[in-house]
Amino acid sequence: MDRRGRQAGDPVTAYFERYAAAIDAFDAEAITAFFQVPCTMVNNDYAAHLMTPEAVLSNMRAICAYHTREGYGRARPTDVRVRETSPQVRLAEVDWEVDDREGQPLWRFTNTYQLTKYEDDWRILVSTTHADA
Repeated sequence: MDRRGRQAGDPVTAYFERYAAAIDAFDAEAITAFFQVPCTMVNNDYAAHLMTPEAVLSNMRAICAYHTREGYGRARPTDVRVRETSPQVRLAEVDWEVDDREGQPLWRFTNTYQLTKYEDDWRILVSTTHADA
C-alpha cells in the first residue's frame, strides 16, 4: 500500500492515471475510449445520457474546450477507493487535484465512477461529480 492506502499496481488506480494522462493531453478521442457506450455523466446541474460513441466524443471535446478556457494544466487522482460489486463491476470514488498551467491549484473534487470490465480493461458506465466540486 502507498501512503494514501492504495495498493501498488492496482489496475483501477492505474486506469485512472491513464485517464488523467488522456485528459492532460486534451485528447478527446483517447478520453472517449475510457467510456462504455451508452454511459451517463452527472455533474452538479445536469445529467447527460450519452447513447452513441459520437455523443461521448462531442461531450469530451466540449470538456476539453472548457478546460482550455479555464487554464487547466494537469490532473492527478490523489486517492482511489474501489469496491468490487461483482467480478465485472467496480465502484470507484476518486479524489482529484487539478492544477492550472502555472502549477497552482485550480480544482479539488471527488468523482464516483461505476466501472464495467470490457475486454481486458475497465470502462466508465456512470461518472458522478460530487456537489462539493
